[in-house]
Amino acid sequence: SNRPNRGRAAVGTERRRQSFRMPRRWAVAREMRLLGLLAWLSTLAAADSLPQRRYKYTEKEITFRSWDGTHLTVWVCAPVPQSHGETFPVVIFTNSWATPSEEYLAQQVIMAEEGYLAVAYEARGWYRSGGVVDLAGPNDM
Repeated sequence: SNRPNRGRAAVGTERRRQSFRMPRRWAVAREMRLLGLLAWLSTLAAADSLPQRRYKYTEKEITFRSWDGTHLTVWVCAPVPQSHGETFPVVIFTNSWATPSEEYLAQQVIMAEEGYLAVAYEARGWYRSGGVVDLAGPNDM
């Protein structure tokens, strides 16, 4: 017959499946989660190669007042000094678009145990911090 094939698979051929195109923002979010997972795994791998000096540490959530009065949420993991006047290098994490600052807590604990002051903050306009999102503008620094 000369009728067009309307969605029915002809004998000996396969019906084409419609593909689903993921919106770009979903793809970016998925890639960011994957990068975060890879960073976390590399931190764990690196922690095994660091000197085995273990510190006790403290954890604390604080509210920091920025230069313009905006309140920013900060999570601090600090090693407890083993001698008077001991100082520690600082590592600063900022939140991703996907989760608040607690996403780095496991890495912060590892770093505090290794002798780093690990600070994670939520940028202005995100989660519990005040202000509005400025996308890496001068107010975010």
